[in-house]
Amino acid sequence: MMAASHQESAQRATRRETLRTCVGCGERFAPEKMVRLVFVDGSKFAVDLAGKLGGRGVWIEPRYSCLKTAAQRGG
Repeated sequence: MMAASHQESAQRATRRETLRTCVGCGERFAPEKMVRLVFVDGSKFAVDLAGKLGGRGVWIEPRYSCLKTAAQRGG
């Protein structure tokens, strides 16, 4: 009985979709629908289209309103 519930938990975990929160609007989306910005060189952001850059990053929906809101918040 214990093995069945563990197996069910594992199946649920694999079905979960990874979601990221937009720093502009605060809504959650799949990473494929968003753009990752990575903080580099102490004062600049780089667009990480491949999702491979290391370091601190934020996710943003590619809409002007989200970019404008994020910039106004300082994030």
